[in-house]
Order: sequence, then C-alpha cells, then structure tokens
Amino acid sequence: MQISGDNKLCEGSDIQLTATATGGTENYTSYSWTSDTEGALEMLSATNIANPVFTPSSIDAVSSTVTYTCTVSDEETTSSDEITLTVYKKPVFELSTQSVVVNYGETATIEVVYEPEPSYMNITCPSPEGVNYTYKTKNSADPDTIVLSYVPTVDADLVFEADNYYSYSNTIEGNLCKETKTVEVRVVNENKEVEIRPNETSSDRKYLPVCTEKNYSITQQIYTAEELGIKESSQINSISFYTAWCDGSDRNIDVYLVETDKEAFSTTTDFVDIPGTAIPNYSGDVSGNVTFVNEDWTTISFTEPFTYEPGTNILVCVNDKTGGTAGTFEFGHYSTTEARSIVRYSSSDTPYDATNIDINYGYTTDSFLNQNNHIKLGYVAEAQAELVAEINVDDEEICDGDNANRFEMYATKVENATYDWYLVVDEVDNLLAEDVREYTYSNANPGTYNIKLVVTQNGLTKEATIPLTINPTPNAAVVMGTNGYGFVDEKIGFATTE
Repeated sequence: MQISGDNKLCEGSDIQLTATATGGTENYTSYSWTSDTEGALEMLSATNIANPVFTPSSIDAVSSTVTYTCTVSDEETTSSDEITLTVYKKPVFELSTQSVVVNYGETATIEVVYEPEPSYMNITCPSPEGVNYTYKTKNSADPDTIVLSYVPTVDADLVFEADNYYSYSNTIEGNLCKETKTVEVRVVNENKEVEIRPNETSSDRKYLPVCTEKNYSITQQIYTAEELGIKESSQINSISFYTAWCDGSDRNIDVYLVETDKEAFSTTTDFVDIPGTAIPNYSGDVSGNVTFVNEDWTTISFTEPFTYEPGTNILVCVNDKTGGTAGTFEFGHYSTTEARSIVRYSSSDTPYDATNIDINYGYTTDSFLNQNNHIKLGYVAEAQAELVAEINVDDEEICDGDNANRFEMYATKVENATYDWYLVVDEVDNLLAEDVREYTYSNANPGTYNIKLVVTQNGLTKEATIPLTINPTPNAAVVMGTNGYGFVDEKIGFATTE
C-alpha cells in the first residue's frame, strides 16, 4: 500500500490524500487513518476511506508537520504506509482602508497591521505610478505596523502582498505562501485632461467650431457623458481645438458650456436655449481674441470655470463675433451616428446673441451635422465625500413566521452612488437587486443568509456584509398527569416536549 498526494501546502488550503493498495486478494475491505498528532484526525474529511481531504487548522508557528498512517485490509492481511505533511503559515495582515481619496499634491497614508512572522511585505503599483516598496518586516512576537506614505499623482491600485520567505523550503510548487490585498487610490483636485475623439482618424471640417468664411457664426455641439468619462464632480477650466489649417488670424469668440439632456439635434434650427443671464466661460471681449495655431492644438482657458456633474451631457456653444472673414479654417472632427452639431452663419453686420439665437439678422444659413470637433477639456476634480457601505436593518435575527420572514434593509445614502445587493453562498455573490438603495430580502426556510451590499461612486467601490438569521419556531406540548385535571391543593405533574 502506498500513500500519494502533495506533502506541502499553505494554511487555509487543502489537499487530497490517496492510499493505493495492490496485491493480496485485491478485496480491500477497509481503510484506517491514524496519527499520533493531537487533533490530526479532525483535519481529515474521513478516516475510513482511501482518499480523504486534509484541511489543516490554523497554526501559530512558521510551519507545522503532521504524520498520518493509513492501514488497508483485504480480510486476510493488512498493509500500511505513512506520509508527513508540512503546513506553512499564511501571512495575515489588515489594511486601514480599502480606498483612499487624496487631494493632488498631498500625501496618502495607509497603515498595514500584520501578524508576527511575515518576512517580507511587498507593496507594488502598476504603471504609470511606479510605486514599488519592499519592507523587511520584523520577526517579532507581537503584531507590527507599516505606515506607507506617498504622494500619488494619478489614480491607481496599490497592491499589498505579504509572503513568509524564511527559506526556499516553504515553496509550494515553486510558489510562496502569499496574501494579497488592494487599495484603490483616487486623486482629486488635480488638473486633469480628457481628450474626446472616438477610435477613428480625425478629418477636417470648416464649419466647426467657427465658420471663418462668414462675418459671424454660432455653433453648438453635444458631447455625451459616456464620451466625457469624467467620474468626479469637476470644474472644467479650458477647451482645446485641433486646427488642421488656418492662416493665423485672430477670432473674437465667446465660449459657453451648458448642461443638456439633449442627445442630438432634430432640425437645423433645434438650438439649445442658453439662459439670458449666462456668462460666457470665455469672452473675447474680456480676454481678447483667440489666435488659432496651424497644425496644432489651440487651448482656450476659461475665466469662468464650468461646474460639471458626472453622468451629464455638455453642450459647447462657440459664438464668433469677429465681423470679418479669413481663409477657410479647418478643424479636426469625427463622425457621429446622429446630428450632434448645429451651425448658423451670416454675412450681415450684426453678431449673433448666444442667449437669443432666434433674433432675425437677415440672411442666415443653418445646417446640422453628423460630426463633432475633436477636443480636449481641462478640468479639476473636486474632493469627494468618504465612500461608505453600511446596511441598516431593524433585526438581523427573527423567528420563522415573523414579518412574513422578511428583512427590510436600506443603505446609508452616498451622493452620486449606486447600490447593488447580493446573496453570498459558498463565497459566490448572487445578484439580488441592482441600483436600489432599499431592499427587502425574504426566505421561506429557516437558516442564516449572508447579504452583501456593494456601493459604487465614481469608479470606487465599498462593500458590507451582514448575516440575516431566521430561527425555527419550537413546537411545545404540555403533558399533565393522566387525566389533565386535579383537586384543589393537589400537585399535578407535567412535562414539556418539543
């Protein structure tokens, strides 16, 4: 008889042992696993089969060994073999947070509390941030703390990985026992830039954002929230246009950014109304003319930043008030499936009023186009409130039949967040409801059910899990004597049964 199976494993994992018998009568009637190590038999899934699963209990030392003997019988004789298993302690550590929101230029601090004996704590971050630290931790008897402080410049995931690298002998198939956790780092109040141009080669367009062949022009373009991809409340402080060709002359323009629900223009006159009180984000009368740069980006810095909220569309309105013509300026643009831009231009002597476009100035040409300018938007992401995942429920434990076996729950409110609910079964998340803050869970059967809430805000997530228990209702009966009645002052014996 011979025992086979891996003889090294990490704490928290398991392996299957296999006892293979040969020869004899080949009528192998019984298997018996024994060990001299206290508690060893409880770590086997069974002691009377050929292939039990070994699941080690937690250990305190760096490694621990246990030896098993398996004896097989064919009713005439017995044969035995033994195997020694080595269990290596898996690193244990906790992070002070799952996510960090830090102002640009400020320091992010993350504390790592680890149990004794991890030999190395590696902290890595994928490009472009390039954080890469290796800490040789103390082999002390007490828990220790690492404080990581660094100044992030971009959003990134910090990956914390601990291993027990005492010697090469604790490798499991060439891999060390490791534990890995991740912290999401989000940088806010940072000068960021988004370039809006779908995956196609930009071609040139002479009508957007200005029509220099006419004295005056006004254009509107819709950029969707999906295109923008800005996940934080932000202050947009500049817009850039790519000029494929221009003669270098100046244009006196106003630029307005407006939030809009409109997805596309339906007619050549379907302009978005801009409030009469609106102040241009950039005014040529205040800040001077714009000189477009040939074959390069021209950036227009706003004197009045535009407040943007995630998930909304933006209308870009450019009003050219120059009052004269120039060579045909051509700007980078891309095609759209719907008409997302609209143009009005004129050779009259009066500029358009962006807040009252419908005033009749004489000869005017309108058109709407299935194309938008290739642009860049500069913005500063504002600091967000701390992300919280918290489940509120009156009772986490009820009796079968109470409240129709229902648990009414709600998530603590977080601005601009979504809430998803899951039932966790055997470490698998089963979706119950999407994007609802209030949720009622019910189950007809007594038991304990683990409910997970996942809160998502601007790309960051946080989780909370609670157990909900439905206890079975006990059935009781009272048995009184033999007749169920008695005389005054007489003692009556009774018993309860479930």
